[in-house]
Amino acid sequence: MDRQVKQTIKMKYFQDKEWNCHCSCGCGIEYMDKVFVKNMNEFRELINKAIILTSPYRCLLHNKSVGGLQGYDDRGKYRVSYHVLGKAADFSISNKSLLHIVYKIAISSGLFKGIGLSLAKGFIHADIGTTFERYWIYEFTGGTRILNGKAVNDIMSNGNEYYLKQLKSPDPEKWSKWD
Repeated sequence: MDRQVKQTIKMKYFQDKEWNCHCSCGCGIEYMDKVFVKNMNEFRELINKAIILTSPYRCLLHNKSVGGLQGYDDRGKYRVSYHVLGKAADFSISNKSLLHIVYKIAISSGLFKGIGLSLAKGFIHADIGTTFERYWIYEFTGGTRILNGKAVNDIMSNGNEYYLKQLKSPDPEKWSKWD
């Protein structure tokens, strides 16, 4: 993993300390993947809204304490959260009622491979951890639900401009959650 983020990425929208692990261990930006940080900066510029990093980098200890992926899968392969690898962050915006629009922009932007939406907890998860796209919704009752193919196709065919128009409209909250 490239540890030279500070030297190779000029962050226009984030301060180094925003990427720190929330357990106060001191780990942070130096462990973030430079492509992921660049993509988050591009996404922030795209939506033109402040992004609040709610769960950026996680050390192994903090990842375990929050229930993040960590351990062996059924094939005996050790797996760990993309947060630990510096390839993921959970984030929010100040007006949580607009998260569903920001989620669709994240999907149609092509900047991330994994994108999850939690309306109950008010955050979006974004990562660049795999070679294929994965989109999901965190259920109010716990667990996740994969976004169906029709919904993904609709979001992709509408494209960023459609959702950016919604986000920038005088009354963005009038837009239906899944139109």
